[in-house]
Amino acid sequence: MKKKHSIDFLFVIFLFFIFVIMSVSLVFVSVNIYNSISDRQENNNISRTTLSYIANKILSANAYEDKVSIIEKDGKDVLVINSQDNEMKYSTLIFYKDGYVKEANIIKDSQFTLDFGNNLIKTAGLEFEIVDNKVFISVTDNKGNKEGITVNIDSVK
Repeated sequence: MKKKHSIDFLFVIFLFFIFVIMSVSLVFVSVNIYNSISDRQENNNISRTTLSYIANKILSANAYEDKVSIIEKDGKDVLVINSQDNEMKYSTLIFYKDGYVKEANIIKDSQFTLDFGNNLIKTAGLEFEIVDNKVFISVTDNKGNKEGITVNIDSVK
C-alpha cells in the first residue's frame, strides 16, 4: 500500500486557489473594460443624436425667409428655425440651459423665456455659429469631449 504525502494535497489546493484568483481577476478586468466601452458608446450616442436631431430640424425648415438665425436671450444663444404651415408661421427654438438641450415651439416673433420648452437631452454644452450660410453646431458631452457638425442653410427646402 502506498503512503500519500501531505505535500501532494497542499500542491493541489495551491493550484486550485491560483486558478480561482486568476478567474476572479479576469472577471474584474472584463467588467472594467465593458464599462469603459459602454460609457464611451453612450457619450458618442448622446453627441451624435443631438447633432443629428438639430441638423434634421434645420434641414426641414420650410420658411421663405430667415430660415435659420441665432439670437441672444438672457445671455444664452438660441438657434431659431423658422417654418411655415399654410399661413401659420412658427419658430422652433433650440438652446442650452441647466445642463439640457431644450426645444420650444412658438408662433413666429412671439415673446418667450428660456423657461419655455422641453428637455431633449442632457449634455455639458451646446454652441451655435452661422457663417456664410452654414450653421456650425457643437455639442460637449458629459466627459468634456466636443463633437460638431456643419449644416448648409442653402440646402434647406
